[in-house]
Amino acid sequence: MQLLLFTPLLSLILSCTEGRFLPQANSRLVVVRKGIEATRNNEGWEPGANPNEGYPDQPAWSFDKAPPKASLQSVGPQKKDRSGTAAAWILNIVEGAHWLTLPPTFLGSYAIMLNHDFWLNMFGGSELRVLLFCLAPLIGFVGGLPPIVMHTYESWQVAPFRNPVEGEFVLQDYNNGWMRAVAYKYLFIIQGVGLVMANHGYNGFKTVGISLALILLSYVGDQSKKATFKINDQPVFPVPIVAIPLFLWGVIFNLLAAISLAGHISDNPLVHWGLIVAPLLTAAGGVVEGLIAESTFNQWIHLGAVIMLIAGASLQAYSFFQVPGSFSVVSS
Repeated sequence: MQLLLFTPLLSLILSCTEGRFLPQANSRLVVVRKGIEATRNNEGWEPGANPNEGYPDQPAWSFDKAPPKASLQSVGPQKKDRSGTAAAWILNIVEGAHWLTLPPTFLGSYAIMLNHDFWLNMFGGSELRVLLFCLAPLIGFVGGLPPIVMHTYESWQVAPFRNPVEGEFVLQDYNNGWMRAVAYKYLFIIQGVGLVMANHGYNGFKTVGISLALILLSYVGDQSKKATFKINDQPVFPVPIVAIPLFLWGVIFNLLAAISLAGHISDNPLVHWGLIVAPLLTAAGGVVEGLIAESTFNQWIHLGAVIMLIAGASLQAYSFFQVPGSFSVVSS
């Protein structure tokens, strides 16, 4: 019995040696060896169903990137060659920059938690409002995860899109237009949720019914109608129209909350203006990435957009750390 239990483990170990020590008389070990060799040789799978193939592939360390996509060699009406900006080292910088959006958003939430008593007093003793305001910056990063998944699938190249739903699609030539649409849907919904969380944390719950209705609409509404338009003869902004009201609602009230909070900071201009500029800088980064980088397909512009996102989140985090020590009550 012990020998039977040990045999599968032994088979796995010996198979890693390319079978040099496999006893051919042992049928169990021979079957394991043949199975592993079939996997390596792309055998035993239905055509196109091998889960071991990737993009890039063989090898596929995190720093390995696929060659520039064929569509980057002739972009737009002027047929510009953007493949030179899709070198692996540039794409690795772009990828690293995306993950660098996490520390400042985390610190923004930590700054609220660190000064819990200050915010609790400011929010009328409501722990729920403090919690919503605390989590809002970090939710902003969570909203960026769907595009990060999309970029990983694309080997971190911004390139012309084609929709595989409409016909043939080759990943080595184009980016996946339908995947972009799905990523944008969740980006705008999750970012919208984070913004309304900040709004209700700061302003209370008088309009929470509207927020909940907009969240519901953004998710269950008709996703087939998109707000897409063209820039540089390229389709951009494939956001479901039903998700836009939630996002705009959150953006407007979040900016008004930032202006209101900045009104209580009079002795520290950096914090005062930091509270106002931070959401504007973050929004500008999103616009540059979604409208300019994804219509020019210049990877350096993509990087610049992400740097703006990092700067906005960092400025907000710094301001949140400083607010308790700079806050003053404005007499009405």
